[in-house]
Amino acid sequence: MKFAPHSKGRISASAQTPEQVSLVLSRIETCLPHLNFEPWRATILELVDVPGGGVLWKPNARVEVSITLEDGLKLSTFCKRTKGKIDKDDYEFLLNLAAEAAASLGSPQEIPFPLIEFGSYAVAERIKSLSGIDGDVYSTIMFMRSLVHETYENQRLSYGLILSNRIDGTFPLSESFENKRLKRLTDGFATAIVLDQWQRIVDFVHLDVPEREALLLTRRPWWCSPIATKSDAISGVGLALIRSGDLVVINRGQLLFSQRAGRWQVWNHRAILATLRDSWHGSGPRNNVNEILVCLYHVALDLSFRRSGGLLVILHSEKSLNALLMSRADGLGSGRRGSGEQAIDKILRKKTVRYIDRRILADIASLDGALIVDNTGKVLAYGAMTKPASSIYQGARAKAAVAASRKGLVIKISSDGNISFFAKGENFMNI
Repeated sequence: MKFAPHSKGRISASAQTPEQVSLVLSRIETCLPHLNFEPWRATILELVDVPGGGVLWKPNARVEVSITLEDGLKLSTFCKRTKGKIDKDDYEFLLNLAAEAAASLGSPQEIPFPLIEFGSYAVAERIKSLSGIDGDVYSTIMFMRSLVHETYENQRLSYGLILSNRIDGTFPLSESFENKRLKRLTDGFATAIVLDQWQRIVDFVHLDVPEREALLLTRRPWWCSPIATKSDAISGVGLALIRSGDLVVINRGQLLFSQRAGRWQVWNHRAILATLRDSWHGSGPRNNVNEILVCLYHVALDLSFRRSGGLLVILHSEKSLNALLMSRADGLGSGRRGSGEQAIDKILRKKTVRYIDRRILADIASLDGALIVDNTGKVLAYGAMTKPASSIYQGARAKAAVAASRKGLVIKISSDGNISFFAKGENFMNI
């Protein structure tokens, strides 16, 4: 995040520090990575009626986010999508984040609000509004978050809850938060515990991966598909801890929120995919290209949540392949490839990526090097070493992404789960 000119000086003149304010404001921006935020402005008000946060609509599809503190410091910015209007759901979430930021900064005499919890209140309020749940969702989220740092028999935990609007539960989950057996009772992939409106245990259910999930474009990582399907079937909200340490919230069968490394993030798939489509500058039938982009976006989700990393390249034209590769032997069908590779090449060339099992695509994309396809979805190379660019970015994968993006669109997945998008040699979005 950035400050407008003179804003740091005004913050220093108040009871706040620019460093603490910057930390809180940056959390707002990382919560909504599909939005573009202008530099934050700081002003000093002579009179503060009611401190707190607010979000105002603007006619040109921008919204203004403002945070007013007791000492008269007002922090504000404008944000917007790359294209189109901000969704109502994003607006309401921004409203809760602004209120949470005001509480987090608070009065300098108060005990600072733990930054690692920032966003949890806004997520809890969104879950309640989506499901009609009246209970203490925030405490349930805090329980799930606490499991990130625990192990059972030297293994990290995974866990699954489904929050429902039923009212026939028995025992409150909160009264068993310290129960060691309860913490290992479910894994969130094969089983989950169902809670009623007041967070009481109502059912213990098994989960199944849906038929044809490998070919469906369901806006969720593969690992989350069983709990997503079950929670959607009972009109509930899924809350799952993945063994990698990521906490995810599933609504209507889709990934809605994730928390990794203590940071919450909204997954607005429609806005992300719209930005991807607008960033494609190559040829090819528009419908075909859209399908390829959506397909590889799902592969990126799978790689992100299994923390394996990868580089996905969609070339404007197959003619650009040889100029991009370090060695032509990395291209499918090359006579210099080993017999085993040629056998796999023959299998992959039978289908476009849209009709190849997502698990297969995730495996070949997680190899060192890039998975490269053309604008028809045909696999051109996998595990391919590509020529790097001279750029400001650090790391071989980032330099390779910059170079490849001059010949197409690139999705880079880091081993820590972050996803970055490149086109025309520039990084245009990070989620």
